[in-house]
Amino acid sequence: MSRRIASSRSPYLKPFIAVVSIAGLVAAATVACSSDEQNKCGDAAHGISCNDSRDAFADVVTNDGNLEDDAIVPDAADGAADAHDDATDASDAGMSIDAAPIPLATSLSSPWRLAIGGGYVYATSGGNVLKIAMADGATQTITQAGSIEWVIADATNLYFTTISGVVYKRAHAGSTNVPISNATVALQVSGLAVDATYVYWTEDTNGGTVLRVPIDGSALAGESVSPGLVLPRGVALSGSDIYVAESAGTTGTGRILKLAPSKGTPIPLATNRAGPSRPITDGTRIFWVENQGSGLGPVPSVPLAGGTLVAHAGTAVDPSIVVDGANLYYGNAKGGIVKVDIATNVPKILYYTDQTGSIYGLGIAGSSLYWTDFNGGRVMTAAK
Repeated sequence: MSRRIASSRSPYLKPFIAVVSIAGLVAAATVACSSDEQNKCGDAAHGISCNDSRDAFADVVTNDGNLEDDAIVPDAADGAADAHDDATDASDAGMSIDAAPIPLATSLSSPWRLAIGGGYVYATSGGNVLKIAMADGATQTITQAGSIEWVIADATNLYFTTISGVVYKRAHAGSTNVPISNATVALQVSGLAVDATYVYWTEDTNGGTVLRVPIDGSALAGESVSPGLVLPRGVALSGSDIYVAESAGTTGTGRILKLAPSKGTPIPLATNRAGPSRPITDGTRIFWVENQGSGLGPVPSVPLAGGTLVAHAGTAVDPSIVVDGANLYYGNAKGGIVKVDIATNVPKILYYTDQTGSIYGLGIAGSSLYWTDFNGGRVMTAAK
């Protein structure tokens, strides 16, 4: 059964990869980089506050003080501050940058949430949805009274919610928005998921639940499939199992839960987390993002059956995350994309800040990544 996940967004990230545990992470100093020190951003002296054009990334393999890929910016052009070169700096291994991203659509109004299906990229923009053809970037605007807020897609349809609480579906090849819920059914939504039968979402409120409506429109009132939770923010699906991030704000008491049948007591997979949200799964593990204050937090994961937590990013700032089975990808609202081999937890910087723009939504189709550049008003694509 094919399932697609849509995640919430709010803006910012900085990666620093931790391999086993996030409990012992130490915040780095925050001395701004000068123009000739961009290679040092993210090291112990400069921390994560560097402001050069490639500031989105810490030294993700070893904290040896070198950030940038010398294959992209040769040592001769780095300035006197660069004490490392490719011959001696092991952290450069595997960090080369892929072909530059290209815009699929431009001059957009603050594109944000993103969904992919049927040969189209869908992006929310100004209360509407932009339907952008992957083949040529041709763009159509989808409108709906009540202002469109959340989007997700499968192979057949686009699904979206409005601020007024209605869930709609629209065939990729069609032109009609079909309501599949009553009004006020989908309020305070904080994440969507879809399978062959239902659209699911979480209510971002104290006592909020996981709800769903049939995609055929046969039960417009919807139904709750969980007990009341503390600020649930995102739902993920694998087989017949439902997983939810109970954020509990930023109190450090958030949980990743597997729902029990008939609204029984949920099964905790991870506890004492800092504002977990936007869970996704690759069918083996569940991944999510956290907020330890000011949007800062890691990208952890645990096996779907429970087990050891792995931290894939130690100081991420509100990333968008997607998985393709072998790799985790995360993008930064301040720019940049990192690819992490899930089996080894080895990262690779794919694209830097000045290549990507500000990433607020990230998706995968085939061999390509797609994302929204909120500040730049673009939908971008590049090889994954």
